[in-house]
Amino acid sequence: MKKIILLSFFISISAICLSQNVGIGTTTPAARLHVKDSNVVFSAPGYPLTATPGNPPISGAGSRMMWYADKAAFRVGTVTDDRWDKDNIGPFSFAAGFNTRAVGEGSFAGGGYSTTYGDFSAAIGGGYASGVMSMAMGGNAYADGNYSLALGYNANVASFAILSTAIGPLTSATGPYSTVVGHEATAAGNFSLSLGYRTIATNAATAIGYDNNAAGFYSTAIGDSTLANGISSVAVGHKTRAYADYSFAFGNNTKAKTPNSFVVGAYNDTTATNRIFEIGKGTADNLRSNAMTVLTNGNVGIGENNPIAKLSVAGNGFFGGSLTVGSLAGFPYTLDVFGTGMFRGSNYLSLINSSGTEDTYIRGGKTTSKVFINDIANMGPVITASNVGIGNTNPLRPLSFPASLGEKILLYPGASGEVGIGVYGNELRLHCDNPGSMVSFGTQDNAGVFTQAGRFQISAPHALFVNGSIWAAGTTYASDERFKQNISFIEYPLQKLMRLNGVEYEMKADEFPKNNFQKQRQIGLIAQDVEKIIPEAVNEMDGYKGVDYARLVPLLIESIKELNKKVEQQQKQIEELKQK
Repeated sequence: MKKIILLSFFISISAICLSQNVGIGTTTPAARLHVKDSNVVFSAPGYPLTATPGNPPISGAGSRMMWYADKAAFRVGTVTDDRWDKDNIGPFSFAAGFNTRAVGEGSFAGGGYSTTYGDFSAAIGGGYASGVMSMAMGGNAYADGNYSLALGYNANVASFAILSTAIGPLTSATGPYSTVVGHEATAAGNFSLSLGYRTIATNAATAIGYDNNAAGFYSTAIGDSTLANGISSVAVGHKTRAYADYSFAFGNNTKAKTPNSFVVGAYNDTTATNRIFEIGKGTADNLRSNAMTVLTNGNVGIGENNPIAKLSVAGNGFFGGSLTVGSLAGFPYTLDVFGTGMFRGSNYLSLINSSGTEDTYIRGGKTTSKVFINDIANMGPVITASNVGIGNTNPLRPLSFPASLGEKILLYPGASGEVGIGVYGNELRLHCDNPGSMVSFGTQDNAGVFTQAGRFQISAPHALFVNGSIWAAGTTYASDERFKQNISFIEYPLQKLMRLNGVEYEMKADEFPKNNFQKQRQIGLIAQDVEKIIPEAVNEMDGYKGVDYARLVPLLIESIKELNKKVEQQQKQIEELKQK
């Protein structure tokens, strides 16, 4: 009976104070409901929750603080759509702020436009967490993988990237168990790690620094603009490249192209792929070279990019002590260097010091293959009166070759062609076989500076190029009709000739010293003017234009013929006028 009376009392009070604040424990309530100095409890059914929960107290858009007992969920803030309706509220979830949505069980969404679909996930500040136990913080941050973390603007963890982390703006973790931290960085492979700016790590690889790419399985790229492409390869430094499996590239613009190779230094030579160790000493991408090279066959080069022996040295060498190759006991030596100025071979090369008893000699092991230079007694020198024979035991000149045809001197054995001198019949032949090669002639000073006077070049626009004037007793041009096709008469020769202007001028000899221009005043044409009228008479080399004056002769011939025809017509008219 007392409960009925008390309930009637509160209903009456509520009706009376419908438009007024209600206070519990206070006579001056400051809000619609004001509870002073006491606890407030909002209860819900026990766990598990109601199998068929009813609708929340309020649905749709609006601003409110709402306890949804059927799902033990809490909402506070403002929504402009159905985000806080029944189907968008997860059990035991909490959503606060503006247009937040917490759908996953036990999930939390706070801030503005944050969304959680994954159970026990959290999203703050516009993040989107759809993975189980995932967390997304920041505008457009997506934590789609289970147990993942996306932190920062547009940070992204893909749905299949479980246990992955993306921290920083525009970072992306798309591989399971991957981690990315930085800006615009990507961890794309399983167990990959990417740290820095625009770094990319795939296939359990690690990329650290600026714009690095660890693309090979288990590879590492550290520094800036490095690439580790081979399996378990390492690239460290500036623009280093580890292309081969298990290779290491360290330094500045080094490249490791051979499996299991190790490259350090700067701009190492990359023309071959059989190097196991290199120390680069180049200065630019087109000026690559090695201080030291070790090939996979064991050959070692010092200053030599492609060593052809177990030890190849480009330049001078110095040994502070003795050098022995082979056996020394009893002097059955293969090669030894000892004492002062002594160098011996098996059959044998010897350089004796000034206190020795022998002259310098080179001796072969067989009579048919001997080469003598002031040999020991009874052997007789090949060099007689300063003459040297190569393949010739009776040299008649300071340097003599055998009386046979073919190449005599090989100056450079290039990979794509040779440079040498040969005799073929009655022809002395200088040849450069490489594509685009040339034969130059000129002068060179003591400092090694070469001044080109001219050159022969088969593949160039001109077979012969000369810096300076040419004095010749005569010149003949190929003009046989059998050489020519598409022959036609010159049209309007006189009109073309009348548009040309002869000029007097001086060449800029000081500005172009290599061209050996004459300094006296000259007469001629301007190539750019001629090109507009008769382009066939203008050629170009190295960006500069020249006039082939011989090609103007046919134009002069036809112009004279045209003038002569006009003169004959005029003379005929004059004669006719005289007869009238």
